[in-house]
Amino acid sequence: MATSGSFSTTNGYTTSGGYKFNLKFSWERTSYSIENNTSTIKWTISGDSTSSGGYVKAQNMLLKIDGATVWTHKVDVEGQVNMYNGTVIATGTHTFKHNSDGTKSFTVYIEGGLYYWSPPNATGTKSFTLNTIPRASSISATNVNIGSQTTISVSKATSSFTHTITYVFGNLSGTIATKSSSATIKWTVPTTFYGQIPSSKTGVCTLTCETFNGSTSLGKKNAKFTVTAAQSLCKPLLAPTAVDTNETTIALTGDNNTIIRYYSNVQTQVNATVRNSAILKSISTKHNNTTTTTDISNFNAVSTNTFDFSATDSRGYTGTATKTLTMINYIRLTCNFEPEMPTTDGVMNFKVSGNCFNGSFGAKDNTLTLVYRFKEDGGEWGEWAALNATLNGNTYSVESTITGLDYQKTYVFVAKVSDALEEKSSTEVKVNTLPVFDWGEEDFNFNVPVAMNGNIILKDNISSGNTVLAANGGAIYFRPNGDTSTSGEARLTSSGNLIVGGYTVPKFLTGTASIKRTKKNTTTVSVTFSKAFTTAPTIFVQQVFNDCHIFVAPTDVSTTGFKASLLAADDSASTTLTFGWMAVGT
Repeated sequence: MATSGSFSTTNGYTTSGGYKFNLKFSWERTSYSIENNTSTIKWTISGDSTSSGGYVKAQNMLLKIDGATVWTHKVDVEGQVNMYNGTVIATGTHTFKHNSDGTKSFTVYIEGGLYYWSPPNATGTKSFTLNTIPRASSISATNVNIGSQTTISVSKATSSFTHTITYVFGNLSGTIATKSSSATIKWTVPTTFYGQIPSSKTGVCTLTCETFNGSTSLGKKNAKFTVTAAQSLCKPLLAPTAVDTNETTIALTGDNNTIIRYYSNVQTQVNATVRNSAILKSISTKHNNTTTTTDISNFNAVSTNTFDFSATDSRGYTGTATKTLTMINYIRLTCNFEPEMPTTDGVMNFKVSGNCFNGSFGAKDNTLTLVYRFKEDGGEWGEWAALNATLNGNTYSVESTITGLDYQKTYVFVAKVSDALEEKSSTEVKVNTLPVFDWGEEDFNFNVPVAMNGNIILKDNISSGNTVLAANGGAIYFRPNGDTSTSGEARLTSSGNLIVGGYTVPKFLTGTASIKRTKKNTTTVSVTFSKAFTTAPTIFVQQVFNDCHIFVAPTDVSTTGFKASLLAADDSASTTLTFGWMAVGT
């Protein structure tokens, strides 16, 4: 593109001296009209020679612009022009009509007879492009949220131009400005745009700018910008509710917005509202590990007080909300019945304890009722008897005594505790009265004082043979099996003295022995007695098969003596053993 230009012919006349003569065409734009979309040039035809002083005769010349003849020079011999280098032969002006977009190119053709009459010996052609004349204004707009202002910028060719701006969005169209002269226009995107993108987050709006010069339209240009259905303006709104529907718990709290753990039944509702032409696609309510997808949901016997709600619309936007109810942290009842062994006199102590809710529900305080009953095994239950429990935080306990039991019978006991919401019974417990005596595979126990008026024989594996315990005149002897003598390594006399190796041990001897097995066949023993020996005793530990035997003697007795207690050979823990001897006989 240019505002001036020139060219010369190349096939003119060459003298014998080698000088060249040609025609030259020159032009320059002198004016243009944006309104009329025209440009005017001044043109000149002149001589172009390499000779500084010579000339030739020029005649029969022609100028064409865009194929139209705009100047001719046809003359006889008398009309010839003496053409030196730079001689102006002709000048003129020409006005061009530009294309509708403001562009314009043109072609120039010249010819002439230099020195010759005919035919023209100097010819030439060339094309030029004029600067574009601004026409329709360009337009742009900023991306924006629906309902907010976009800034429309108009790039005008001249300040006097005006513009009409229109829009198209989906099925919507309208005019933003009519023949406005402003280069910047603020426009609020209508909220009706939401209805065109109910399932999309964004859309593209097309603007058209028509430029006017007065009443004359200079053309149209388009621009596009993006509109957004903003999440903050479009996500679903939730107004969830959650209330207790259990009449029992409502009566205790006095408020259906307060729940009692484990017992309240809560009904929820999402109450979702979609916005700006969107469609509700899904809803959910989550409580603990349960999720529902209906607007109204029911959660029974709730253990927590938080409910999470969500709703998603057709644009993919999700709204959420959480509802937290006031919750009474109810403690579920437990009941434990713990009897002691009844005596032969028919007396039994027992304890009932457990967990409870010790507090107020709001409208009412919790109350605790504790009862027990018993029966003979296989018989009918007796009446419930009340117990007065002591509360300590969220626990209760009571200790009581029952009399009149028959030691020859088995009884079944059960306790029951109840409060404002639930009732809990203990496990049925069978109780046997302590018998006068009992025996098992390894022992025979008397639970009452015993008087002995005869011989008693005990067999025990103290060593590889048996040991016999014999009574003779109130005296007890320990001796090897088969030995009939009345003297032994250890004996308890009728006077209540323990004779060991000829030395007398105090009549009443008690004490403890701490025995720690660190590994097999290795034992550490420490013994302390309440009364001292006359002579310092010797303590032996004897390994017999898998048992460990302890012997106490006032003298050095290497392998035998009075066996005080027994400890398993593979025991590696600390054990405390109690000695308790007393006289047998009088």
